[in-house]
Amino acid sequence: MTTERQGTGVSLPVRSLQNPAVNKIRTQYEEGLKGELRYQTDYLPFTLHRQETLLEHVTDMLHMADEIERGCPALARIIDMSEVKDITYVHDAGEIHKRVRDLPLSDPGHKDPIEYANHKRKERAAVRLMTQVLPEPYQTYVRTLSTRYEQNDPNDKEVLLTHWIDKVQATVYIRTHATFDGDQEDKYIEQSLEKLDEETKPLLITLTKHPEAREEMLHLTESIRQIIYSGELISNN
Repeated sequence: MTTERQGTGVSLPVRSLQNPAVNKIRTQYEEGLKGELRYQTDYLPFTLHRQETLLEHVTDMLHMADEIERGCPALARIIDMSEVKDITYVHDAGEIHKRVRDLPLSDPGHKDPIEYANHKRKERAAVRLMTQVLPEPYQTYVRTLSTRYEQNDPNDKEVLLTHWIDKVQATVYIRTHATFDGDQEDKYIEQSLEKLDEETKPLLITLTKHPEAREEMLHLTESIRQIIYSGELISNN
C-alpha cells in the first residue's frame, strides 16, 4: 500500500511509515482494536465457535477491499479504493474506548432511538479523544473519515462501499463461524439478504452511469448471496 495519498498529501495516519509519532499511535491503536471482542451481547441468535476481535474484523475488511480492487477493475476506476481502505481502517475507532462497545444489530440498543443516539455520541467523543494526540493534518483527516462513515451520504461512493464491505464481512463471518438454534438460521439468512439489498441499492444508484462497474457490483453481490445461502466460502480456484 502506498504511504502517500494522491491529491490530499495525507496518508492514513496509522499506516504511515514516514512519521515516527504517528507510527507510535498506529501501534497503540491496533493494540486497542486487538483487545476488543465483537458480538459481546446476550441478544445473539447464534453461538460463535470462534470469537472475533475488532482488529480481525478490520483486517478482513481490508483484505476484501484488496480483492475488490484486483477483481473489479471497472469498479476500482470509479471508486477510490485507497480511500475505502482508509475509512475501513478507522471506521470502528470509537469502539476501542472502555466506555463504548460493539453494538450488534440484534442488540435492543440498535432499535432504541435514545440508546442508539447515546451510543453514537459516545463513539464520536471517543474518536475525538483518541485523535487529539495526532499531529495535523492527520487529526483532521481521521476525524473527517469517521464523520463521513457515520453520516453515510448516499452520494459518497467510498463510504457506501465501506458500509457494504462492513456488513458483508460480518455476515460471512457469522455464517461460517456460528451455529443457530431451531429456525433462527433461516431468519438470519432472510434478514441478511434484506440487509445486503439495503446496502447494495444506493451503490448501484451511484453507478448508474458506469455500466461496467455496476455489472461488477451486481456480480459481487450475487457471490455474497451464495455464501449467505450456503454458509460456505466460495473458492476462486
